[in-house]
Amino acid sequence: MVQLPDDELANTLRACVLQLLGTQRLAGTIDIHDAARSAALKIGCDWRDLMRPLRTVATTMIDDGILDATQGEAAVDIRHARGPVRLRLRDAVASRPA
Repeated sequence: MVQLPDDELANTLRACVLQLLGTQRLAGTIDIHDAARSAALKIGCDWRDLMRPLRTVATTMIDDGILDATQGEAAVDIRHARGPVRLRLRDAVASRPA
């Protein structure tokens, strides 16, 4: 299991999500599993151990108006979503041409 203090872990996960979203501007979304894998490489742990903390961090970022969680094209509540979830910057949705 991950042995980082909670705030350091949260900051690392948040930074990984934002970094991946920054490099995926054309796609607009990232798979939450990819964020866990990226963070796991930095921390040195199994990515599966990061899924629960990553969902918690993503939920906070959603509540703060930074991200949306999606399945298909529809925004979903990450707290209740089952199956694959993708993350996108909320600003990207607002600035997308119609």
